[in-house]
Amino acid sequence: MRKVKISASIIAGDLTNLREVVKELEDAQIDSIHVDTMDGHFFDYIGLGHHIIEALKRITDLPIEIHLAVREPEKFVEQFIKIGADLISVQLETCTFPLRILRRIKAAHIRSGVALLPSTSFDQVRPLLNYLDQILLLSNNDSAFFSWDDSDFLPETFDRIMKISEIVQDRNVDIAVDGGIKLDIIERIVKAGANVLIMGRSIFAGSIRENIEKIKTIIKNASA
Repeated sequence: MRKVKISASIIAGDLTNLREVVKELEDAQIDSIHVDTMDGHFFDYIGLGHHIIEALKRITDLPIEIHLAVREPEKFVEQFIKIGADLISVQLETCTFPLRILRRIKAAHIRSGVALLPSTSFDQVRPLLNYLDQILLLSNNDSAFFSWDDSDFLPETFDRIMKISEIVQDRNVDIAVDGGIKLDIIERIVKAGANVLIMGRSIFAGSIRENIEKIKTIIKNASA
């Protein structure tokens, strides 16, 4: 079994105290920082832009992984390449030419990924496998509507993880899951085949160090 990594979704952290939050993540030996960049069109939310990412790059050496959830990623990707992101995942449903944008990211020696909504078929992923470093499965609809809180983890995600694991096979492609992950379902997520857990509230609500220690213990037991 591959190492299971934890990525902290920084949008859920205290952005008024970014340096201290990042220091706590470093001390707890988090694997990476996940940044949601949203344009207010694809999702209702307007997420974190390049200024936050530039600030993160100045204060930490942790890998910065960007989820580019915007309508026209081709217009934005160059900004994030120049910033020096460590991974850029584009929302597959918004890409007119997904292969082209993935090749552009990889040409800049940056890890590339695609993010998929819970209802998106995996048929669109198969032709892209040789150009991917990560497949990000969104496991709730939390960012889709201001008017309706739909943040619960979708149980059909377990089957989606297993299916995408079969498609990926032995390729060096991470399977990431993001949305509504609580401690009581981590074991099932890991055993289904995911190896990157992107978590926000479960890390930042309370003690960051204690929360990450609990998550790591569950992962260790699930991987045994």
